[in-house]
Amino acid sequence: MTVLHRGSSTIFYKLEPGDAEPDAEQLVFVHGNRTTHTCFDLLVPFLNDRFPLIRYDLRGFGRSDLGDAPLSLEAYCDDLLHLVRTLGIRPFHLIGYGFGAIVAARFAVLYPESVKSMVLISLPFSPDPSAVNNPDCLETPSSKGTAGSVDRLADLMASLPSDHPIHGKIDFAALPSTCHWITELSMRYQPIDDLERLSVPTLLLCGEEENSSPVYLSLMAAFYLSEYKLYTVPDSAYMVLLDQPALTATWIANFIGKLGRKPIAEEAKPKSRDMQQYMKQLIKIGEAAVASGDELRVELLEGFHVYANGMEIKGGWNQRFAKNIFLYLLLHRSVSRDQLCETLWPNLPLGKARSYLRVYLSHLKKLLEPSNRAPAFLIMEREDVSLYGRIVCDALDFVQDITIASQEEDDRKKLAQCRKIFQTLPVTFFQSLYDDWFLMMREEWEHNLESLAVWMADYFIQQGNPQEASVHLKHMLRILPKNETLVDKLIVCYERSKDVPSKEYWKKQKDLFDAS
Repeated sequence: MTVLHRGSSTIFYKLEPGDAEPDAEQLVFVHGNRTTHTCFDLLVPFLNDRFPLIRYDLRGFGRSDLGDAPLSLEAYCDDLLHLVRTLGIRPFHLIGYGFGAIVAARFAVLYPESVKSMVLISLPFSPDPSAVNNPDCLETPSSKGTAGSVDRLADLMASLPSDHPIHGKIDFAALPSTCHWITELSMRYQPIDDLERLSVPTLLLCGEEENSSPVYLSLMAAFYLSEYKLYTVPDSAYMVLLDQPALTATWIANFIGKLGRKPIAEEAKPKSRDMQQYMKQLIKIGEAAVASGDELRVELLEGFHVYANGMEIKGGWNQRFAKNIFLYLLLHRSVSRDQLCETLWPNLPLGKARSYLRVYLSHLKKLLEPSNRAPAFLIMEREDVSLYGRIVCDALDFVQDITIASQEEDDRKKLAQCRKIFQTLPVTFFQSLYDDWFLMMREEWEHNLESLAVWMADYFIQQGNPQEASVHLKHMLRILPKNETLVDKLIVCYERSKDVPSKEYWKKQKDLFDAS
């Protein structure tokens, strides 16, 4: 039995040098709640020929005892630090699953010099931390003395085939109180604070059909990482490690193998930094928005309409820069007064612009909050201005849809997302404001639409269906008229389908574009 002692706790670990070269980079694995180091068993054959592997049991699980020290996330990080220092492990690649992903993220924040890269599998991310107060979400002791959610887990296992790899991987010997504590911590855990501080390249993996860590939450988490890859594991409903071990191992190995080449940030992240900032602001302010219950609904794609708790706010929008300020806040949610002034009135001295802004904000607040009983949607502090409450906006949904489509690597899902965007987008959109900052953003959105349209056309061409590609390109040309990139791709489609008249027509149209 290979163990280390830390205080009153015994930590079981397993070294697997395998067939890796003596100087090969090492992988350290951290398992999740109710499991042990054995949950990674199916990955070992696919990785052990290239990397030495180190697995261990978290305190309170498997062959590691609980010890006398109180449970805490920091204690689990200290255990990991004790393990790697005692074994003399040089900077390594850290792989965490479930609760182990939380431990890994916090460890990488505390000891970045020890971690070369990180893989977070099924990272817990609850959009509503208050859900932890719902007893149905936690393990509550049952009449049999076991944890309620463990009973549900047993029901799940009973419903799976007897040869499913999950059998034998669950640690039912762990104390219910330990499982309960980890579940509660996982539900309260908000990864944003750790992810924003991470400086190591990170691979995020989530199962296609996971409920506890769905894809959209992993995408939200990814916006906070400086360097990341995000992959969705297909046909994985419960445990990625067990459902798709070969694919999971391949992605991990490829991710590590590409480190030091093309920066991950350039390869995988959306091109738009602004889009990431929108998402980050939405997530941070969204917690308070859910709690308030007040809703501000904005229609911006086609026209301009604002509704406060269902009642339209009419009139006053074209006075004192109300619409300009409101839209900037809508897309950024929280900004400094100086940022507003420098963006909206760049040619005015800052002092004068701030004086005007006070008057303009007062006007906007009266529009949004016409009486003392009205909900407080506009929060004005000494240096910052914020929109508060639940914000529903077709433009924000549009930005999010584009971001998701740009990130998606599964062709089938990406195609469905592109169809959704193109079929719902009006022919004329974002015609309500012509400020320079807004036009720059619109230009970026149009560029992303163009990229998705070209991808969609290439997809159908590769499928041997240039006719379908031409239909979608012509639709997009109604939205983005005189777009030469789309016209060039349309001409290619007609060449492939041998439609000479249509090809010649669009070549003439392009000549007219150039002439104008």
